[in-house]
Amino acid sequence: MVNGVPLTHMLDHLKQVHGTRAANRQRVVKALMLRPATQKELATRTGLSGATISTVVNELNDEGIAGGGRQRDPINTVQLSPLDGVAIGVELGYRSTVLVARKAHQPHGAIKSRTVEVGAVRGEQVWLDPVVEAIRDLVREVGEIPDDIATVGMGIPRMINPRDQALTRPLLPPWQRARNPAVALTERLAHLRGRGARNVLRVRLDNDANLGAYAESLYTYPTRETLVYIKASTGVGAGIVIGGRLLRGAGGCSGELGHTMVQPNGRFCLCGGRGCLETLVGADVMLRDARTGLSDQLFNPPTNIDQFLTRVEQEDPICTRILQEAARYLGYSIGNLCNLLNPNVVLLGGAFGMAGGIALEACRLGIDRTAMAAARADLHLAASTLPYATAQGALLMGIEGEGPVLGLHFSRDTPQIEMPACHGRRCSFNLTAEANRRTRGGLLSWCSMPPRLSGLWENSAMSTLSAEHPRGDSLHDLNEESLQFTYIPPKVADFGQVRDLTKGSSGSGSADANSQYYWS
Repeated sequence: MVNGVPLTHMLDHLKQVHGTRAANRQRVVKALMLRPATQKELATRTGLSGATISTVVNELNDEGIAGGGRQRDPINTVQLSPLDGVAIGVELGYRSTVLVARKAHQPHGAIKSRTVEVGAVRGEQVWLDPVVEAIRDLVREVGEIPDDIATVGMGIPRMINPRDQALTRPLLPPWQRARNPAVALTERLAHLRGRGARNVLRVRLDNDANLGAYAESLYTYPTRETLVYIKASTGVGAGIVIGGRLLRGAGGCSGELGHTMVQPNGRFCLCGGRGCLETLVGADVMLRDARTGLSDQLFNPPTNIDQFLTRVEQEDPICTRILQEAARYLGYSIGNLCNLLNPNVVLLGGAFGMAGGIALEACRLGIDRTAMAAARADLHLAASTLPYATAQGALLMGIEGEGPVLGLHFSRDTPQIEMPACHGRRCSFNLTAEANRRTRGGLLSWCSMPPRLSGLWENSAMSTLSAEHPRGDSLHDLNEESLQFTYIPPKVADFGQVRDLTKGSSGSGSADANSQYYWS
């Protein structure tokens, strides 16, 4: 509430919409929730025409939802008016967890943060409660209550399939016997928020390096075409942003720099490979080498990466040499990456980012050895300076990805339902020509924990298809006759007759809960 006037809740702008006009408006509002922008920037980030952006911005100004930016002026910024609701970002690391929170209209510099000194290696039974308590504290600090948590994103040091947000196999420690951390946090937050919450919350999950790259691209280097963010601590991963979009790969495996081979007969890696980069430059490897070089307990070797970096700052010759050699090997791999992608910017995060100039200098030497001169001529190599980059990226993903998976269109007298048939599974449609162009890839996939399915509940069938692509692209032009969805609990989903919009043909099928199902 501002000056006694109730505020609009951010979820009012994230709910399911219908029609191209409403979809364009929502796309602009989401972009402004991420960061204020000029009309030109909004056109670039949303892919909408300048005329459409101008129309939407004027409407938002007239309704008091946003302010500024009426003119197509490069310095005339559009920003949202105050909104209720809290967006949360979580970086669940191996040994610690970082959390950030802010309201959707606030700048990223206004985030509130917490660090919890427990991580994934301790197991869900150890990290989950402290993380939920930290979220509770952050929400209060922002000035809201748990029921007002609107969106949550989470980043972990693990490959995540972008289609269903499942952990990509092989499952390496500590994930091989643990359930999906986003599922665990989703369930616990449901208890925290209670029955009065405005939405069914779903925690969005992605790789930590991806999220760090996205946040740096949006906030620090918005005009650079290709950015690579190297998260190098216990593991080594690369987040890649090209043209403002994350490059995730077909199964979420892009950027696994730590598992590229650099020594054919080197040490065995947890991934099953041998001589992976991670076996030479990971934080645990550097600590092991420090213990060896410092004769274990004789010279009090460092026991964690912070102590190791402190010894480097104190010019300990052994720790400094270990860091330099590791950074040079990292540079060799980055140089090869430069030959493939020719990035404008490469940022070091994690332990190597904290190490500063010593690591950057050695890394640059490695890049110069393996990258072609043309591929590194304009390369900007630097340490990541954005505070809590991965957690901030998780917060952004939570906002961008929020929204129903299949349309929420119940009548007032119809209760919301959940479909156990697809719980934790992937249900995919290969849509036809018109819809394919709208998803920029052809495959519309959804899976939430569990999916929220709704519509007009008549004679055991739901109508009105409204769906969202994992990247946030929405389909809105399918009419109520395009899909009849029949809910048959608990194990089989029957997809009734669906019309091909471009050819007039139709088809039907069913999906067992234990199988992946494609319809086209």
